[in-house]
Amino acid sequence: MNIQKTIIFSFLVIIVFLQSACFMPVSNHFETAKTLKKNNLEASVNVSYYEASSDDDGDNDGISSFNYGAQISYGLADDFDFKLRYEYLNYNNKPESVPTINRLFPGIDDPSLHYISISTKSSLIEDKLAFSVPVSFYLNEESTFVLVSPMIIATHTFNQHVDVSCSGTFQVMLNGLGLGLGLSTGINFGMGFSTDLEKWAIRPEVSLNTMGAAYYSAGIGFKYKLTN
Repeated sequence: MNIQKTIIFSFLVIIVFLQSACFMPVSNHFETAKTLKKNNLEASVNVSYYEASSDDDGDNDGISSFNYGAQISYGLADDFDFKLRYEYLNYNNKPESVPTINRLFPGIDDPSLHYISISTKSSLIEDKLAFSVPVSFYLNEESTFVLVSPMIIATHTFNQHVDVSCSGTFQVMLNGLGLGLGLSTGINFGMGFSTDLEKWAIRPEVSLNTMGAAYYSAGIGFKYKLTN
């Protein structure tokens, strides 16, 4: 019986992947494994570009988005941060992307989305390994859908001027786009540059993800610690 349930579940997951059209969840987070420490506050801004790879039928041709947003982070404890983030997802309107856009957002003139995320970050190994759980809400004029995106972040700090981070993400769409459940996996690679990483940083980042089809993103963020 357990084997039958496993087979059925696996089949349903495959169907979801095949039907996911190529909605591109926010995947650039510009995060490190470092926490802010208690009572510290950090502000950040970012811009990113997302583009989907074309499938064999060319259904995803031209699908891309230009995103920009901001985030506030607060250290509730030395090893635990709380974060609130907003991002605007500006999907393109190229002629070749219209069929896919219409399938993703039927009956909607403006396919752009508003993204609001509430997340926590817990330190597992101080300054080297952390676990984050963003709960994200995507809103447009017709619907709202929710993703939960557990993420592991590893960071190596070379000195006070340069660090490098890699993260793995598993995103679960709880509802939306008429699909019910949707799954996405991804990997991110980012770096930080600064005169003093404890105070501010410029953070370029790239990512590769799947949500039906593969998509990639690249962006840059700026983080500034308001208290220390």
